[in-house]
Amino acid sequence: MLSDAANHHRLPDAALQNYSYAAGAMLRHAPGLPQALEAALVAAPDFHQARALLGLSQALLARRETLGEARRHAEILSKERGAMTDPGAVAMFEALQLAASGRFNASAERLEDHISTCPQDIVAIKLAHQLFFMGGGNFHRPVALALPHWREGDAGFGFLMGCHAFSLEEAGRYEEASHAAQNALAHQPDDAWAMHALAHVHEMTGRVREGISWLESFRKLWTGCHNFAFHLAWHLALFHLETGCHRTALEIYDREIRAVITDDFRDIANAVSFLWRLRQEGVDTGGRFDELYEIARLRTQDASLMFASLHHLLSLLAKEDFDAAQILVDTLSKAEGEQADAARRIGAPLARAIISISKGETARGLAKLVPALPLLGGSHTQRDVFLRELALEAGRSGDAEAQKAVMAARGEQRGYDRFTHWIFNENRTSLRA
Repeated sequence: MLSDAANHHRLPDAALQNYSYAAGAMLRHAPGLPQALEAALVAAPDFHQARALLGLSQALLARRETLGEARRHAEILSKERGAMTDPGAVAMFEALQLAASGRFNASAERLEDHISTCPQDIVAIKLAHQLFFMGGGNFHRPVALALPHWREGDAGFGFLMGCHAFSLEEAGRYEEASHAAQNALAHQPDDAWAMHALAHVHEMTGRVREGISWLESFRKLWTGCHNFAFHLAWHLALFHLETGCHRTALEIYDREIRAVITDDFRDIANAVSFLWRLRQEGVDTGGRFDELYEIARLRTQDASLMFASLHHLLSLLAKEDFDAAQILVDTLSKAEGEQADAARRIGAPLARAIISISKGETARGLAKLVPALPLLGGSHTQRDVFLRELALEAGRSGDAEAQKAVMAARGEQRGYDRFTHWIFNENRTSLRA
């Protein structure tokens, strides 16, 4: 899975084997990627592509300290730039430099340049897809750029189709997404991303029971993933929440979503957004916000990623720590690069609105926030926790313009769901905890 295997004939077998394992782990969302890359670098300290991928894997974690690690790897590589002859390694190094500075979309665009001349570099395609997804960019673009150059028998075709399926689902092309995901799994039965795309299709089309059965039938696959398993458990819990089975959903939370305490922003987003949905429905979450709050308090001065910061904000507000929430909002104004624009356009305004709502004050200008939400990155389903909050506040305050905008946005994404029913029910205020 090297971009140009001919340029790596001088590398030890141990280095190549570990890199190949790491690349496969990335594509499968399997554990062991950093360990394999570190082993590859022990075997070959000048293995540029391995160091670049290790640095990018750190950048994708989007915390101050992991971005610092990404910059460290970029600095090492910058001293060896003159020795780089592999165009794939050069592209990954330059993408790493951009990602390490918080420019996730620019990083993906640099990889796109490489994909345009090397369209079968599945590692670059997957990385660009992930970086755009995290940065709120067009994550279908690198896939669409590569697709015409692939045939069904090509190695890695299933992974490409998995990315294609998810892109189609987020574009609202659910039937096409379903076909692409099934095609991906036919070629690559262990592609958790394709299975994930189908879970999204089930949710957006209101096929809740089928979604539960789908995830349970693939349980052996997704429980073997790295922390992506927590995210797929989150989807399973959301399906049960949609059926009104709060107890079952909470059991999944305790057993599978938050069974391991981490401060990975993806794990935090799973946990916080699930518990906040329960609060919106008036369900007692017990002391489950306590550990999330302690992590959030340590992140009030980290503006590496707006998506992460806003989930930390919810944890602070769940414990009514308005002072810490204000520190976090002030920190957003110090964001750099692409995240500075995201902070200005949606991060800070949305944070202020949610703080006002949590204080029982009327939040203004909600309708203007809706079209900017995709700048946060993530999926429609992940951002829905914020749309729901805006919808509830619009209904409470009588803001008809905001309610129309919010519900229109949700209507474009999904079929009629339980929340939509409640928001128009005369007892809608019971949704607020």
